[in-house]
Amino acid sequence: MAIVQASSVSLSFDVDPTEFEVGDTVSLRVRAINPLTLQPLDNVPIEFWQDGYGYGTLVGGQCYYADGNGVATANWVYPTNGVAHTIVAKVADGQPVANVTLSMQPITLTVGVETQLWLTIERSSTSTNHTIIARLIKARDSTPLSNQSIKLEVNDAVYTLTTNGTGHVKQALKLEAVGGQATTYQVKATFDGANPQTRNLTVADQLGQNYVVCTTMQYGYKPSSNSASLTVEPPKTDAKTPKGKGSNRKVKLNNARFFTHNNMKIHTKQTTNTNPTVRMTPQKYSPSTQTPTAPKRSYYQQFYGEVNNT
Repeated sequence: MAIVQASSVSLSFDVDPTEFEVGDTVSLRVRAINPLTLQPLDNVPIEFWQDGYGYGTLVGGQCYYADGNGVATANWVYPTNGVAHTIVAKVADGQPVANVTLSMQPITLTVGVETQLWLTIERSSTSTNHTIIARLIKARDSTPLSNQSIKLEVNDAVYTLTTNGTGHVKQALKLEAVGGQATTYQVKATFDGANPQTRNLTVADQLGQNYVVCTTMQYGYKPSSNSASLTVEPPKTDAKTPKGKGSNRKVKLNNARFFTHNNMKIHTKQTTNTNPTVRMTPQKYSPSTQTPTAPKRSYYQQFYGEVNNT
């Protein structure tokens, strides 16, 4: 359906993609329909304006005509001048239309260099010392980003750090099991973006009411975040061990008490008496090269054990 004298036109406007970097080319698309019949209108001249009607920049320096499906398209190269920009569509001036409405669903553009924030937790195997490490890079080519502010949150504690030349920040912490119970720590790293700007474009409807048609959020580097959780277990407690001399310690086996020594085999003899007297002599023993002498079965029983103090 072609536009006719005093026709009403309803425009729906889309931008693809809505997240990109400065200097990128994005696609602009408008569909024109008759709001009464909902049929597409062809041959409608559409203008795309950067930063507003009339006082902004006309994209391509021309209008674009809707095809048989009522669709007009154009390409827009987002400026690299470091300033946030908006975009809007309209029917070209001087056209025989009685009423033009633009979709009130605002377009939101996010412009800037995509980033990634890596998060690592290094934990000591012998203590409660931990190191939280975050690294900020460009998503496109993994280039590290230095001199950027990173916020680390560990449960209720907050640390603000600045990335070094390799994009890293590090925070050493002592994380313990609280009250003797396993304790989980929530760790989050956040980059809020660099050099943020926001710009809105408003237009007036037929009743003179202003509404936002485009919002652009521009960054030098876009925000990113990452999170992890860490559970710290309480230290393991061994059974109470009597003190011995040097590296020796007393152990108990079959109701008999004796000493053992680091990394040594023990050989004990136990009589058949109900209240036996145990005699033992620690002796070096390698299972692969030696076989202990079998005892006389009618008089006593032998026990072998290995002790490795850790």
